[in-house]
Amino acid sequence: MEGPQNARHPDTVEICVVLEGQIHVILDGVERIQSLGEVAIIPPGVVHSSWTQRTAIEEVVAHLQADGLPGRDQLQAGIWPSEALGGLDALRSARTLDAREAAVLALVAASVENPDRARLTDPRMTRLLSAVRARLDRAWPVSEMARTAGMSPRSLRRAFQASLGKSPRAWLIALRVQRAAQLLDTTDRSVSDIALAVGFNSTSRLSEAFTRSRGMPPSTWRVR
Repeated sequence: MEGPQNARHPDTVEICVVLEGQIHVILDGVERIQSLGEVAIIPPGVVHSSWTQRTAIEEVVAHLQADGLPGRDQLQAGIWPSEALGGLDALRSARTLDAREAAVLALVAASVENPDRARLTDPRMTRLLSAVRARLDRAWPVSEMARTAGMSPRSLRRAFQASLGKSPRAWLIALRVQRAAQLLDTTDRSVSDIALAVGFNSTSRLSEAFTRSRGMPPSTWRVR
C-alpha cells in the first residue's frame, strides 16, 4: 500500500504513530522502517515518502499548524520510540478523534519540552529498541541487549537511565505488558499463548507483571 511520495508540508508538522504493523518511511532521502509503538515527527519543509508491504496496518496521523506549536524550531525529523515521548497509553485508550488529537499533541509537547530525552540521538539505542520490539518473545538478558547495541552492560544501563529514565529490565517488562494488553484487546489468543509471545516464560509471570502495572490480571483486563 503506497502512501505519500515526495510530499512536503510547508506550514504543518506531521505526526504519525504506528499502532499495528510496519511502515517504510523516507525522510530527506534516508529510508527507515517505522514499527509498532514508534512515532514519526516530520517538521515543515521535510520531504518524505511512505509505503507498507503489509495490509494489516493501523496508524494515527495528525497535521498540526506549526505556527501554533511552542518550540517548533526544536522539532527534528525522525522516528522515535514512544517511550521517549511518554508512551502510548493515552493514545491507545483514546476513543474519539478529539481525544486522539489531544494525545498526539501531548507527544509533541514532550518532544519540545524535553528534546534530549525525546530524540534518543544515540543510534545504538534506537537500533536496540527496534530489535527488541521485533523479537519480543526472546529472553533479552542485559548482556544480549548490550551486545546488540554494541555497548558494555554498564554503558547500556547508563544510556537507558539517561534516555528513558528507567533500567533496561524495567523498560522490557513495561514493553511486554503493553504488547500483552494490545493482544488481549485485539485478538482471541489465550493468555498462555500471549505470555509466550511477549516473552514471559509462564502465565503466572505475565499475570504478576500485568497486575502490578495495570491493576488487574490479564483475564479481567480482557473482559473489562
